[in-house]
Amino acid sequence: MSGPVRGGSPFIGRRRELRQISDAWAGGERLVTLLGPGGAGKTRLALEVARGEDGARVCHLEEVETIDDLLAAVGDVLELGALVGATSVAIERIGR
Repeated sequence: MSGPVRGGSPFIGRRRELRQISDAWAGGERLVTLLGPGGAGKTRLALEVARGEDGARVCHLEEVETIDDLLAAVGDVLELGALVGATSVAIERIGR
């Protein structure tokens, strides 16, 4: 199977992690980063949280190596258009 799991199967477990992420989001955090080894379920957990949180987005960063890569990835997910090379403007737009 390729690509992230789209929720076709029930999500079981990870209650503690779901609660921690939801609490951070409810507390005003604008960015939550999930770290862990490949296959640990980070993508599925992120998709599950995003499905239940208005405005939440999932941004995959495994290919990011530079600040421009990061800005391009985040800008794409937030539909902000091309942000590469415009670091200060990009950071300001992402922060809104």
